[in-house]
Amino acid sequence: MPLILEFGSRSGSWFALCLFTTIFAILGWGIAREVRRRSDGARLMSRRVLGLALFLGPVLLIYASSLGGFYEAEVDGPILRLHYLFPASTVETPLSDVSARARPWARGRWRLVVATPSGAEYESATWHRASIEESLARLNKVLPRR
Repeated sequence: MPLILEFGSRSGSWFALCLFTTIFAILGWGIAREVRRRSDGARLMSRRVLGLALFLGPVLLIYASSLGGFYEAEVDGPILRLHYLFPASTVETPLSDVSARARPWARGRWRLVVATPSGAEYESATWHRASIEESLARLNKVLPRR
């Protein structure tokens, strides 16, 4: 039976991502339309670039700062699998190569950090401190002693 540790709320993260994507898509479209209107209908590439920047910039910042990180850590025998928000994004690493620690984040939230000897670090989604510390303790129980 694999050990599964969950971090954050996938459904809440999907909702936030869809909400902010919609808001900034409407904002970017509105700005691009207004630039076109004020330029007397001329076809300007700058309006598209501006609209796209006003859409993509904030959405990518929100994803990177708040929604990035793995949402599930699965210990399946000698393998640790880290599952991210997007279903196709999974990282596998040998359990014998990892170490884990808790790291404070913004607004009282914490992240679990999984590190490998090669220097790669994988951070969980932000979550409550108590949950992160409990997950760290459960993960440390299955990690090989060094």
